[in-house]
Amino acid sequence: LYDLRVSAGTGNFADSDQYAEIEVDENLAKDADFAVTITGDSMMPRFKDHQTVLVHKQSALESGETGIFYLNDSVYIKKFQNDKDGLYLVSLNPAYKPISVDPAQDSFRVFGKVLG
Repeated sequence: LYDLRVSAGTGNFADSDQYAEIEVDENLAKDADFAVTITGDSMMPRFKDHQTVLVHKQSALESGETGIFYLNDSVYIKKFQNDKDGLYLVSLNPAYKPISVDPAQDSFRVFGKVLG
């Protein structure tokens, strides 16, 4: 479980490499590589503030999958959208607008797919 909090909102600064080992049910952890804790409400109702999620480390996602992303010094949990309209990080909470990503100008990276 990384100490770094991932934002379900406007972004958290990516400034920690500290982690602690946690015990997780073997069935849940089967495909997980790491865990992070969420801050914010932009991914409600599926993901809640202070919820810990398991993540499978991978560098690419399919459009519609939920992942952990690095964008311009901040880390997010968002739904990935990549279609004819462009590349976006999308919140489940309609109170938040999608975040546009320009791979040519932004520093962007996929950390992995959220398993639950």
